[in-house]
Amino acid sequence: MNIINSNHKTFWSYWVKLLETNDYQYPLYSKNGIRFSKAYFNKSSFKNMSFIIVENDNPLVGVMLSLEKKNTNNILSGFGRRIFYIENNSKNVTSLKAARKIFKKRFNEIWSSCNVKSIQFRDYSSISGDVSYFGKYLLDNNAVCSVLFPRIIDLTLAEKIIHSQLTKSCRNNVNWGLKNLNIKIFNHQNINDETFNKLRRLHIKEAGKETRSKSTWDYHYEMIKNNEAFLINGHYDDKVVSSALFIHNNQYCLYGVSASRRDLFEKPLSHAIIWKAILNAKLIGCKYFDFSVLSYRNNDSIVVSNKEKNINSFKKSFGGKTKSQIKLIWTKPDNMEVLNE
Repeated sequence: MNIINSNHKTFWSYWVKLLETNDYQYPLYSKNGIRFSKAYFNKSSFKNMSFIIVENDNPLVGVMLSLEKKNTNNILSGFGRRIFYIENNSKNVTSLKAARKIFKKRFNEIWSSCNVKSIQFRDYSSISGDVSYFGKYLLDNNAVCSVLFPRIIDLTLAEKIIHSQLTKSCRNNVNWGLKNLNIKIFNHQNINDETFNKLRRLHIKEAGKETRSKSTWDYHYEMIKNNEAFLINGHYDDKVVSSALFIHNNQYCLYGVSASRRDLFEKPLSHAIIWKAILNAKLIGCKYFDFSVLSYRNNDSIVVSNKEKNINSFKKSFGGKTKSQIKLIWTKPDNMEVLNE
């Protein structure tokens, strides 16, 4: 078995091949997705520590991993998000046990040699309640666990069934939008600078300020041009009043960023746009549509605001199921000398 590091010319081809063996392929860990994350978190200092274990041209285990140096408080994360660990899920794989051992040895070398203060991980590839090998390893080493609840729509169902899961009020709002809005979908075949910038300008106008750097929008635009995202604009009286970006790969579509006219909030501007996004994700072959996580109280007893509760209700009105993923944070204890083998 060989370890393929992130700077190797074959790394990205193996990463794509590894992703294709899994249903839950969280889409923000592509080459452009990582560029976006670096810009979004304004962390040019991220050092790419990602690697893949390969046997006979077959990727078995991979991890998207970055090291952020903060004096003596170095952090292992997934470029400001969480570490993404994934295994080959093909039925004919017989060497996972050996690949896991090599993975653990390599990860421990990084962990031990880089003066790591904190490790941040999320089990992105599991929403069935299973805990990954890496997740269990961190738990055995005293990582602190919390649970996230993504809202997922199963796009393998027939359109009629997906539509039947909408609440009555959601169906009415979708119908209003389909009737009153001129909705247009833009992808790698028809996107241009001016069309994309309508989302950015609307986002800045409605936020009252520019909340993100220009480079983050540039990378989102590159994702559309590279067939990793699509944009949907809703026109009302010949003006864009609602716009949303959806990030995807071959099987997974994630609700990314959106903006709508605040002075028209009494009108259901976004419902039909999201419905069109669900249908478009299904059309291009995605199996899952991810609304991102719902907001609930956690172990720290954080209060869920009324705004967050309303967002929860909005997401759930489109149907789907609430799934669960674990999130782990390991913090270096005083006088730690050995890892739990």
